Amino acid sequence: QVVRNNFENLASMRLYVAAAVSVVGAVQFGFAIGVLNVPQGVIAAALGISPTSLSWSMVVSIFCIGGLLGAQVAGTIADQRGRVGLLMLSALACTLSGVVQFVSGVLASGGEGQR
Repeated sequence: QVVRNNFENLASMRLYVAAAVSVVGAVQFGFAIGVLNVPQGVIAAALGISPTSLSWSMVVSIFCIGGLLGAQVAGTIADQRGRVGLLMLSALACTLSGVVQFVSGVLASGGEGQR
């Protein structure tokens, strides 16, 4: 009887953990889509498309597909380089993308305001 109660408690705990992990994943995905939709007008204007067009749907879909493919690649890299190596590579990619965004903004403005 005691062993059965311990097994049921362990099964319940695993169920709670699985539910928590799935909810957190959904929250992160929803937040990411929300972050993309907040600057929707600015992004659509910069790309020269309508926010209600099929082109905008493609932009949002590509965002989601990028996350899916990134998750697949991340597992392979983690197996080859370890988790720390993957985190360092991810930090490098984030840093480089920030630098590219900053430089592109400066170049697009022609250096205005840089006195």
